[in-house]
Amino acid sequence: MIEIFKKYSNFERTASRSEYWGVLLSVMALSFIGVIIGVAFMAMGDLAVIPGVLVILAVAVLSTWIDVATIVARCRDAGINPWFTLACFIPYIGWIVMIVIGCLETRKV
Repeated sequence: MIEIFKKYSNFERTASRSEYWGVLLSVMALSFIGVIIGVAFMAMGDLAVIPGVLVILAVAVLSTWIDVATIVARCRDAGINPWFTLACFIPYIGWIVMIVIGCLETRKV
């Protein structure tokens, strides 16, 4: 588990297309499961609302961190400026940017 966090705390690395799509889809699936767990906590009653919200918040922060690290690495691999990662946060356009970044070929050195 520590190795995973070390990998995604390094913003100087590169990510291939297969790694990019694998990480994004895995994080999306795990986020979905985490939100379901958080909602299940909240459905237990008034005292369980706070733990449910904390689970959802933790899942959101961790998944966003891993996604941003992977998108930055993919931008480096494709040879585009990593600041294009910020375009992924634009409503409605962000998903298109993420798909385009994921489809770009690896830059030939």
